[in-house]
Amino acid sequence: MHLDRLIAILEVVAIAGRGLTAAEVQKATGLPRPTCYRLLQTRAKHRLIDDLGGSSHCIVGERLIRIALLGKSDIDVHRACAPALKVAAAKFEDIVFLARFRSRQVEIIHVETPDDPSGALGACTKYTKSTKACREAEFEQIAKQGHAECHQEIDIGVSSVAEPVLIGHIGASFSVGVVGPVRRFEAAYRNDLGEELIQIAERRSAAIQLFNVAQIEEADIPLLKPVRQQEGQSRRQH
Repeated sequence: MHLDRLIAILEVVAIAGRGLTAAEVQKATGLPRPTCYRLLQTRAKHRLIDDLGGSSHCIVGERLIRIALLGKSDIDVHRACAPALKVAAAKFEDIVFLARFRSRQVEIIHVETPDDPSGALGACTKYTKSTKACREAEFEQIAKQGHAECHQEIDIGVSSVAEPVLIGHIGASFSVGVVGPVRRFEAAYRNDLGEELIQIAERRSAAIQLFNVAQIEEADIPLLKPVRQQEGQSRRQH
């Protein structure tokens, strides 16, 4: 009975499409007022519901959203993200990947390759940031520029740029990135890639959160403009 009441409250809040007052939740569920208010307070304490901007209106909590997203299968995420990543791989002419943060590790769960992919990845190199000071300095740089770069740290001659896929205020459970040879991944080009990936990550965030995937895919494609090096030269001209 107690669990049924909790579920009833969460369902009412979830389907409302707006913030609800405690009185509205009580009226919709038909629960006794003291019981309803007590359950709302308990759910708020555990962040299963949140107060919308301090207005005393209940919305689905970030913690509950995170639980739902963490349980989302890789297959569903593939379906939401694969079309846009395929377009990106064709535009960038490099390998594009989608990664997921799980069990304190980053796991690549989907890869799209261009017609001419560039080899496999190896282990750590002399360029890998191995000290705490180096890693902290790199984290500061990532926060400043908005994306992460891995320049020959995975394998000699290989560079990558990645952007977190942020889900509301609950953090980054996913990331999207591009991998390619160092001869093309110069500093200016890596910065351009980072800007492009920010746009892709924003749209993938919406798709993963169960929005209209077809509509999002259609909106994504015009955003993926070809990335050129300085002076308008093609990335392939070296």
